[in-house]
Amino acid sequence: MLLHVVHETRYRYSPPVENAHHVVVLKPASKQGQTLLRYALDVSPAPVQLHESKDSWGNVRTYFSLQTVHAELKVTSDSLVETSAFHAADSIHPATTGLRWEAVREQFRYRANASYDSASEFLFASPYIPRDEAFVEFARSCFVP
Repeated sequence: MLLHVVHETRYRYSPPVENAHHVVVLKPASKQGQTLLRYALDVSPAPVQLHESKDSWGNVRTYFSLQTVHAELKVTSDSLVETSAFHAADSIHPATTGLRWEAVREQFRYRANASYDSASEFLFASPYIPRDEAFVEFARSCFVP
């Protein structure tokens, strides 16, 4: 299925703004189940700086800076995305590759400039679930050498 996605945001300022710095997350990701075919971002007035980077979850964020007096800002993104059925079984992930748990543990050790892996979000303690010795004992029985 092809999806044509247009997002428009307008800001009106009173009094006019001299300098403005913005971050938008409007670029669809290419990942399992969807492919980004086309993407355009239009900012008016034209920014003096504009660059993309990825956040810690792999989302593309676009930073732009305006350094001219303006009373209105218009941001429009125009994307064409092709979607397909997603099958978790097709996923290449340590949990589905038959790797020993020690190898998976090593994969998630800190390495400078390592690529982002969304599973790394589950490495840290949850603020909603307290650590409990019962969980530790259960894990020890599951993760034997």
